[in-house]
Amino acid sequence: MADVIKLSVFAVICCAITLTVRAYRPELAQQAAVAAGAMVLIYAMEKFGGIFGEIKTMLETYGVPSELLTVLIKLTGIVYLVQFAADACRDANETAIAGRVELAGRIMIVSLCIPCIKQAMDMIARLMEGAG
Repeated sequence: MADVIKLSVFAVICCAITLTVRAYRPELAQQAAVAAGAMVLIYAMEKFGGIFGEIKTMLETYGVPSELLTVLIKLTGIVYLVQFAADACRDANETAIAGRVELAGRIMIVSLCIPCIKQAMDMIARLMEGAG
């Protein structure tokens, strides 16, 4: 709970600073907002280590290939980075670029999932052969 409070207070202070800067130097306000967003994202990334450690333990317990953890980590990174980039573009009133960033992120996610889909299809084919 303390982490959420720290993060929230930091975000509110950054918003106040950005609003103040925007009044005097509008060209720097966007940079301040992006920097604040990056710092929030970096702070949140520290929590991923524990989450992925638990997921790795579960995968090992149930005999799931470790490549799936790698895919999960990459997918999570893509989602958060694309969202951050798209939001930064929207903050700069570049909605067209934000949309393209999100589309590119979706394509990257699909391409990353194809090996997992292939493994699932292979497993289904083996099960069907065994049942028939």
